[in-house]
Amino acid sequence: MIEDELDLDTRMLMDIQEELSDKQWCWFVEFILRDQSVRTIAEKQGVTENAVKNWGKLARKKIRHTLEQKEYL
Repeated sequence: MIEDELDLDTRMLMDIQEELSDKQWCWFVEFILRDQSVRTIAEKQGVTENAVKNWGKLARKKIRHTLEQKEYL
């Protein structure tokens, strides 16, 4: 039972990663999975906070579309 859930999560993450750019994936991993602040991500990546926010904005649209298309939602 638990193994099935882990397989689904892994599959879902792989589906999401396929749709995102490298910067959007960075935002997803750092902001969503690791719960890092926009400021922390920006400092690590050497970009502005607005750039990181934009990555997230674009990523959210793609993630929602992917989750709906693959029927995770």
